[in-house]
Amino acid sequence: MSVNNQQRPKKNNFALAIALFLFLLSVYLLTYTPRINSSDGLAMFATAESLVRRAALDIEQIRWMDLQQGTYGLDGLLYSRKGIGVPVGLLPLTWLGLIIPWFGSVSTSLLFNVIITALTAVLILAYLQELGYKQRTGLIVALTFGLSTLAWPYAKSLFSDPFSGFLLLAAAYALLKFRSTRQLRYPLLAGLFLGWNVATRYAEALFLVVFGLLLLYYLFTIYDDSPRNEVERDLRLKTHLSLFAIRYSPLWHLQRPFYLSALPLSASTSPVMATR
Repeated sequence: MSVNNQQRPKKNNFALAIALFLFLLSVYLLTYTPRINSSDGLAMFATAESLVRRAALDIEQIRWMDLQQGTYGLDGLLYSRKGIGVPVGLLPLTWLGLIIPWFGSVSTSLLFNVIITALTAVLILAYLQELGYKQRTGLIVALTFGLSTLAWPYAKSLFSDPFSGFLLLAAAYALLKFRSTRQLRYPLLAGLFLGWNVATRYAEALFLVVFGLLLLYYLFTIYDDSPRNEVERDLRLKTHLSLFAIRYSPLWHLQRPFYLSALPLSASTSPVMATR
């Protein structure tokens, strides 16, 4: 009986999240226009199209724009100065538009921010529920974001802002889940989201410090709440970490999540840094 009672709120939360996503998706589709209305969006779409068609990164399709959105490489081809994050996210939709002729790659690609903005509202709902707020409160805030802010106009564009905001919120939610569950997969996910965000907009690297401090705060919160026997067990763990050059580390339980979050972060940002 108690198991059923525990499963019922999870099912209700999932159903509410699906309903919220579908509702906002429907609203955004009412004002959706299959037309790229910015040079930024055009450059990112061109990169995605090149990746899908030729597994290339150039934007020769918009060579007529010259240096407005791109830079000429050593091979003489034009390359976008925008981050690779949004073009990578566009790949499934761009590919779908190419294999279904009556859709068109532009029309399907422009659904990207429609989907991302609706998912961001769902994340807001989940985040507030994780903080302990009621479903009604989370739903009101999520709907306010989705229908009463610039999120709606941006959903019609191909700017990188909606995706960047989604990735930041996803990273914050992953760290919040880590604080409540102590499962190490969540710092790993947070690092992935943050790395993707830096690859989307290079200036977002500033948030790495903020999220690093947030993770550190959660770690010390978890440490203070840990049972004494668990803390003593962690003190005996063998580390073999060359960075600290010590055989036994009393802070291993604090270091582990940092390394797990840094792993996908390094993997996703190293190619970006190499091209700068």
